Amino acid sequence: MSGKVARAERLERSAGSADPTVEYGPLQTGDRRLLDELCARVLDAPGRVLELRRWLERHPVAGLARRNVVARCGGRLVGAMTVVPIEVRGGGQSLKAAWQQDSAVDPEFRRRGIATGLIDAAAAGLDLVMVKGTSRAIAEARRAVGFVDVTPSDFLVRVLRPRGMPLPGLQAAGFLLSRLRSRTAVADDPEVRRDESLDERFDVLDTERTGQPVLAVRRSATLLQARYRELPGRDYRILTLAGHNRIRGAVVLRPPPRPGGVAWLVDLIRSQADSRVEDRLLGAAVREAHALEAGLLAAFASDRRARKALARWGFLRTHRSPRFLVRAQNERAARLVGEFGFDVWHGDGDLEMSEEMEETQCKAHG
Repeated sequence: MSGKVARAERLERSAGSADPTVEYGPLQTGDRRLLDELCARVLDAPGRVLELRRWLERHPVAGLARRNVVARCGGRLVGAMTVVPIEVRGGGQSLKAAWQQDSAVDPEFRRRGIATGLIDAAAAGLDLVMVKGTSRAIAEARRAVGFVDVTPSDFLVRVLRPRGMPLPGLQAAGFLLSRLRSRTAVADDPEVRRDESLDERFDVLDTERTGQPVLAVRRSATLLQARYRELPGRDYRILTLAGHNRIRGAVVLRPPPRPGGVAWLVDLIRSQADSRVEDRLLGAAVREAHALEAGLLAAFASDRRARKALARWGFLRTHRSPRFLVRAQNERAARLVGEFGFDVWHGDGDLEMSEEMEETQCKAHG
């Protein structure tokens, strides 16, 4: 964690610090059309956002289901924020938390404190607020109201096929460095297999994470199945590692949109108590990306142990960040955040679900 976590008394901000003529509250049924219109005017990629919202409304799953906090001025809807309630667990404790996503303020009402009011209204009653994939300007605004950066939190890449790709010189050098640093590829692991479902066996892994010395979002088998098998507009490869009559872990990949393109290592699902799982699954991910003819295999991981394992497989830092920030809402949450790191992957939160299929964010600096 970079810097100190702000003390609880600094974080007890209220929506009253914003424009007093603006009221904050939950989205009402009759406001749905107004919300869609606001998102269409303000958000950069409203089509994907609206598609996701409609799908989630039809498939409410804990950890994915959303609620909306809105701002009204004189009866007019002037701002909105999407909130995804989650449970964060680690160190034997549980925190009531939420991802804050898709913040939008009517351009006519900006610079009146509405964004801050939405942040505070959406954080009411929580222990911890999390955000990932925000712009530089919004990240600065959040830091001003008590959010802190989780570090390390930059994208990582494994350069696989430099030929035919528009690689700058440093990235071509990165390919050579990846090869020099990478573990030697081994034969296919017979216990790692492609799987079509993420069934109730993954609930055991989810339960085991509670006692681990790292903070992680609770993810049930139902959530994983909806996220990686039913999400519209996405196709994932799931490789599972089984042994001793149980599931030991899984790695989730998003194939490249074309040969030589970027594949994503979206998620690594495992118990940290099983020390060999990470290396075996990451090796399987690199082999699968080669088979998919990817030029780059990109990843985001905030857990230091996982990042060391990625480095052993030739992943390099890009020094480009999705800007992962958190804000503790009370002393207990501040203590846990200060004591433990976070185990968050690209598939956590909204960024990977809602982003367009572009590749610029993960280009390596070498």
